[in-house]
Amino acid sequence: MLPATECFQGKTVAVVGGGNSAAADAMILSRIAKKVLLIHRRDTLRATKIYHEPLMAAENIEFHWNS
Repeated sequence: MLPATECFQGKTVAVVGGGNSAAADAMILSRIAKKVLLIHRRDTLRATKIYHEPLMAAENIEFHWNS
């Protein structure tokens, strides 16, 4: 089994959700993967506000709202 860094390196990955776990996972994956698709069923994140700014600032995180 490959470590996560090798499994996701250079790939496009998706994270589904808008809470703290999804936000944290998206941030971690944004350092490894080429692109992170953050898919959420609402138009705003439910995650704690501390996650909002870093997520929005990450150049390789693409948001898919109301999905």
